[in-house]
Amino acid sequence: MKSIQWRVALRQLDRRRLLAPPIPQPQALRSYIRQACPKRVPLISRAPTSTSRMLNEALRGKNSTPKNTSAVPRGVVLQSAFPKKTVAAVVLLGGLVYWFVDVDMPPQWMIDMERPGAVQFFETKEEVEHWVEAHMPQPLDASTVEMMDQYIADWERLVGGFAMTEEEAREANMPVTHGAQAGVNEPCEDFYALGTAPGPGAHPWNYWAVYDGHAGKHTAAHLQMALIPHVSRDLSRLHESAPSPAITQCITQTFIRLDENWLATAKRAAHWYPALHASALMALAPVFSGSCALLAAFDPRSSTLRVACTGDSRAVLGRWDASSKTYTAVPLSVDQTGFNAAEVERLADQHPDEPAIIDPESGRLLGIAVTRAFGDHRWKWPSELVELTRYKFFGPAPRPGNASPPYMTAEPVVTETQVQRRGDGGGKPDFLILASDGLWDKLSSENAVHLVDRWIATAAGNRTAAPADQRSSSMQLDPGVHSEPQNATYPTWDATPEYFSIEDENAAVCLMRNAFGGNRRGLFKGVMSVPGGLARQVVDDTTVLVVFFGEVGGKKGGKRGEKKKGWWRFW
Repeated sequence: MKSIQWRVALRQLDRRRLLAPPIPQPQALRSYIRQACPKRVPLISRAPTSTSRMLNEALRGKNSTPKNTSAVPRGVVLQSAFPKKTVAAVVLLGGLVYWFVDVDMPPQWMIDMERPGAVQFFETKEEVEHWVEAHMPQPLDASTVEMMDQYIADWERLVGGFAMTEEEAREANMPVTHGAQAGVNEPCEDFYALGTAPGPGAHPWNYWAVYDGHAGKHTAAHLQMALIPHVSRDLSRLHESAPSPAITQCITQTFIRLDENWLATAKRAAHWYPALHASALMALAPVFSGSCALLAAFDPRSSTLRVACTGDSRAVLGRWDASSKTYTAVPLSVDQTGFNAAEVERLADQHPDEPAIIDPESGRLLGIAVTRAFGDHRWKWPSELVELTRYKFFGPAPRPGNASPPYMTAEPVVTETQVQRRGDGGGKPDFLILASDGLWDKLSSENAVHLVDRWIATAAGNRTAAPADQRSSSMQLDPGVHSEPQNATYPTWDATPEYFSIEDENAAVCLMRNAFGGNRRGLFKGVMSVPGGLARQVVDDTTVLVVFFGEVGGKKGGKRGEKKKGWWRFW
């Protein structure tokens, strides 16, 4: 029975129940049934059904039962009128989707670069020959160079660039922020986070964080989920008039407590849970690997910026210098490595009988490049416990020379700065660069600030976009690239102003592009072409956030005022 027919039948049954007289005594039951229920029509004599009401009436003819205005004639299929409301609703919904939802399809060149599937059927010899000649890549052919040009043109999309507009920033209640991330490791070990959350007195603060993982992604991924919420929760418990030392102490203790909780939970799992237990492996994941953490917390009421650094990610403030009419770099953090004299002294005081724990040539602490980090149980636990987790849960082996752990800590160094948000007296507002060491390995703090200064001037229309490309012969190195394979050294380069290229509408993408080559297109294409697995020897995972504490590019925080899909929402 069709749905509309059984619904009509149920309504008719309810109607009969309401209109029927009281049920008589059993002796009159037979006659009552004959009166209440019409005689059934044999199936063979029923008129065929049709979607046309006039045809149904013609087919029933004289055999039709007497008309009953309260009942639906047998064999008639009810039809609804034209669904005007439904069509109007669909049209309205489609219009809203068309206006507010951006369908971002990848460009054709990206589709062409997709790896062919494993299913390959060829019916003729000609098809096979065509495939081999037309579709197999020829690395030394000129067409490959053209494809790399398209790759460069769409590079912002490939590095996940996002840029708030001024309107989006006001809606999010935070300064305009640009960001990008280039993953070299597979999977990428860099993570970042940003947003608004309560500070002291539960007043809204702005937060930005960069997490540079190593030996795996798990510690950085856990920090992305946990660090800002934990810091916000602890800060919101302070009074709104809490002094600055109390705020600094609160942030510091939150970092330490979070790392200690992970390590304590992992120790319990290692001792008390059986081998390969799923819960134990989940508890051990954030300590088997490690991660640096760089957190910027901004109080918009007082324009106070606090930066907490654990590891070698770096924060640099760009501040306008009226005398030189340019931005200058103000360091807000110091890299915590074996080249940091304060870190070397701290470790020497804690381990006076181990003078060789830091290699003066590489600056590494028992093999690791940083002296502070989250996780990294091999530098914080005794070798016996590390061995236990190795053979019960397939963890990494202990570090040689691990005599008196812990050698590392998650305790951050916290700095405090008053931000200039308005360009008073001919000045300009500050901006902030937060980045993992993948950027700073190639670009100095001063040159990074100078590059963003040029980017701001270009966005405002005060300068031309970029100098001509420094192209060289395909058989020659680009300028500024040094290669001495005879001395067993890898190619090296530095990102300096003469090679800067201002061609991106996203300041973070602009920084990243210039760190990887800038206007030296041969170098840039080469860096982007290194196969996975080897790329880590060329550049590291790189994450960049640029925060503008004032107007950007002539009151535009995004793409020259163009309406773009929200970077942080689904609409």
